[in-house]
Amino acid sequence: RITGRNSTQDVRHLEIGLDSSLAYEPGDALGVWARNSDALVANVLSLNGLRADQAIRVDGRELALGHWLGSERELTRLSRAFVQQHAERHGIEALHALLKPEHQTDLRQNQVPDFLERYPGRWPAEDLVRALRPMAPRLYSIASSRKAVGDEAHLTVALLNYNDENGVHQGLASGWLSTRTECEK
Repeated sequence: RITGRNSTQDVRHLEIGLDSSLAYEPGDALGVWARNSDALVANVLSLNGLRADQAIRVDGRELALGHWLGSERELTRLSRAFVQQHAERHGIEALHALLKPEHQTDLRQNQVPDFLERYPGRWPAEDLVRALRPMAPRLYSIASSRKAVGDEAHLTVALLNYNDENGVHQGLASGWLSTRTECEK
């Protein structure tokens, strides 16, 4: 942590070991493939009455539902497509207003479990996985020079951490990175 003890912001300096064949210049970005928290996955499973160990086949790949939700699908970013499908599947007319351009902030401020709690409707496992947006890497500017740090990349990451009416939330990658320990992948 590089911010002061009394600071309301939590900014971290992270040092990541790299394969020696990777090259970068200062200002390049490093893509971080994070994992949704176990609590977030458990919440989505519970809201849909599903089990983590249930095998699901989507796009020719068969994985446990817990893996799909933990590593393969976005749970911290609500997509317009998911809201639209949820509205149609469960006949929730009020959701059509949420899809209007003036409500984009509402979409960005809700995670999938928040949305499913506010607008209940259970999904079958395969349909849920298909409806959720695929996981995407989070990009962070590299804050180091390879000439100075060798086979490492240094990142400066602000932990996204906020409270709202749905509880405490963290950013996907910043939250995941903040829980990594030395020598952990």
